[in-house]
Order: sequence, then C-alpha cells, then structure tokens
Amino acid sequence: MTAHRIEALDETKAADFHAVLGSRACSGACLCTAHYHRDWETRGREHRGAMFTRGEHDGFLLYVDDRPAGWCQCAPLERFRWGRDVEAPAGTVGVSCIVLRPELTGRGLCVAFLRGVLDSLRDAGSPAVVAMGHRPEAYDDPDAFLELPAYVCERVGLRLLRDDPVCPLFTTTW
Repeated sequence: MTAHRIEALDETKAADFHAVLGSRACSGACLCTAHYHRDWETRGREHRGAMFTRGEHDGFLLYVDDRPAGWCQCAPLERFRWGRDVEAPAGTVGVSCIVLRPELTGRGLCVAFLRGVLDSLRDAGSPAVVAMGHRPEAYDDPDAFLELPAYVCERVGLRLLRDDPVCPLFTTTW
C-alpha cells in the first residue's frame, strides 16, 4: 500500500481540505456542511469559511505520498442533524462523510482511512462513535456518491445500530 498518514483538520490545512473536496465535482457546494445546515446548497462555502475562522475543526485529512488525498468528517454527535435523536454516551463522535480523490479509489484506502480515524478518536478519549453509512446503490447517480459507504463501516467492524435502506447507522464502543 502507498505511504499514507492521517492528520486532524485545522485552519493551516484549509487549502488541503479544498484540494480534496474540489477534486470531486459534487462536493463543491456542500463542503461537508449539509449535516449541519439546511441551506448548504447555497451557503456551503460561507459556512465552511466561518468554521475555519472560528477554529472549528470537524474531521481528518488523509495524505498519500505527502499529498492531500482524502477527507473524513467527524464531530460531536449532537452537532449533526441526524445524530440528535440517537441515544449514545456523552462525548460520542459522529462520522458522516468520507471522500477520496477519484484516482485513489479502489485501492483499499477508504477502509484504511476509516480505521485510522477510529483509532485516532479512541486514542483521543471518545467513548463511542456513531457513523451514518450510505448505500450508494440507493442513489440515482452512484458515481457522484461521496458519503461514507455502509460496506466500509461493516469492513472496519462497526455494528449496525439502526437499519435504513439508504442511510443505516453503525456504532462502536471501545
């Protein structure tokens, strides 16, 4: 496997974040703000800029051969609109999106990336993780699919918490 590392997002890595999300045509409007804001389609760039300005960091970047290659969104579960009705221990982290540069897909990096993110969250003291998986086959355009695939959640050993034909929830505790 290619040399890779995972780093927490901060304002010094904003250009790397935009490089990864800019590599996928349909992520340009959202910039991983859809799970926080209903107006993400028209104000995603504004919301993400404000998050950087406030020092809010909600995920990890994957670097392959020292180049920005992937993004995984993680934040306190209660920040996500979908996570507010999930019963979980205080301090649980929600994981929603995972994006790789298109030329890096199909190499097992998504699974390795999520495993690394889960290890980082455990090492940082998170008592649990709830991940919102997605089933690409349920979408009209699977090629435009950028969410966290349910099969990746299964491959890293997350347990099914709540089944859904489009967006099942998975969980783990350490």
